[in-house]
Amino acid sequence: MLRSLVGSEMCIRDRLMVSTSGTSAADMFGTAWPLLRSRSAQLVDCTVWLQDMAMADSVRQWLRAHSPTMPSVTIVRAGVSGTMSAQCAASTHPITPIHAPAESAYAVRANGLVWVSGISGLLANGTDTLHVLKRTLANVGVPMRSVVNCIFYVKHQSIISELFEGFYQVFNLEHPPPPSRTEFQATSECTECQVLTKCIAVA
Repeated sequence: MLRSLVGSEMCIRDRLMVSTSGTSAADMFGTAWPLLRSRSAQLVDCTVWLQDMAMADSVRQWLRAHSPTMPSVTIVRAGVSGTMSAQCAASTHPITPIHAPAESAYAVRANGLVWVSGISGLLANGTDTLHVLKRTLANVGVPMRSVVNCIFYVKHQSIISELFEGFYQVFNLEHPPPPSRTEFQATSECTECQVLTKCIAVA
């Protein structure tokens, strides 16, 4: 069921926020599609929470089949009401996929922002994910200092202090000013990974 579609009263720079949940990708996104089409909008970025990570491929397949341009996607395992839920951003502006070379993440550019899909990393301080982020942004000439927000999903709360150290090194010392950040405990599709990093930058 579609819980909310933010319209003009809360629209920021022609971006819409969609929250939805369901028992399958078709169930979850299907309700939102007519509303997005009615506003001539398409999805730019989605964070998806699953009870069972075996459903991750079905989410990507549905989005790839139905989206004019594949949005950036971040998938995590978390306790959610229902089988899956998603929070997505949509835009009425053209969306450009960033075709990244090896060792970069998938990203899209829309309405003056670059939305980077979640990047999984083995290091507790998250610096391996931030190095991939740097390479991804460099593909379109966007510096790390243009990153405005990062969300970190950590496998264990015990590594938060190490994550803070890595964040401080990369953003406070090497590429200031640091972006806003949020941390959650959740697991990614990479079972051995410690951190999943999802960031947005100004293009």
